[in-house]
Amino acid sequence: MKVIILAAGASRRLGLNQPKSLIKLEETNLIEIQLNQLLKAGISPKDINIVTGYKYKEFEYLNVNQIYNIDYDKSHQVKSIFCCANFIDFSKEDILISYGDVLYESNIVKELLNSNHDITVPYLIDWKNIWRDRLDDYVTDLETFKINDDHFLIEIGDKVTDIDPNGQFMGLACFKRGSLKKLENVITGALNGNLTDLNKIEFTTALNFLIQNRMEVKAFPYNGIFNELDFPKDLKRLKIIIEENPSLLNLEYLINTEIIK
Repeated sequence: MKVIILAAGASRRLGLNQPKSLIKLEETNLIEIQLNQLLKAGISPKDINIVTGYKYKEFEYLNVNQIYNIDYDKSHQVKSIFCCANFIDFSKEDILISYGDVLYESNIVKELLNSNHDITVPYLIDWKNIWRDRLDDYVTDLETFKINDDHFLIEIGDKVTDIDPNGQFMGLACFKRGSLKKLENVITGALNGNLTDLNKIEFTTALNFLIQNRMEVKAFPYNGIFNELDFPKDLKRLKIIIEENPSLLNLEYLINTEIIK
């Protein structure tokens, strides 16, 4: 299983002058916690790829594959994913995509690895409590997430017209049996038809393109540890989660590799 971690963006909304995944948390940072959880789930260090951009040299202490998105300051997640196409065979590999600014545990990675479906995404079922902690006017940050009775995704990534979506996307997705190539083909078709601009496509929009092209995306509920790092309150909440779950700071899997130079 190849892993693509999307960590090219800056931390403008946090008002900090460094990549979000490198913000100091105790004696570590979010990217190190992520890497440790991925290793704990059974991912091999050689299969981990980080897409960097803003202050990319600050990631160079990590001995994993790093791919530079030269357009990081004017593009979204899909451009970062496409930057990996020359290094990973989208048509053959199983690929896990992870935002670089989210906290999660190894158990959710294991669930994704064990999925029998070509494309699988987890979703938060306790999203209301989390979003209320994150923002005073939390509704403005919500995106649609609708599933059918068989737990297949039928809509994602649009602005909500009501305040009761089925869940919220977690910034994780698993593509098996070369199915990331399907996403690439759908996006390429839209680009050739002048329907969109690659730099403007967010990952949830791309997933919506798949659904509109009648491709199945399986969704499963998750109610464990999670935090996204986007707003000032997110950083405060992240520090509280780590205080309440000190095992997250146990980086034994990371330490036992040669990832940290």
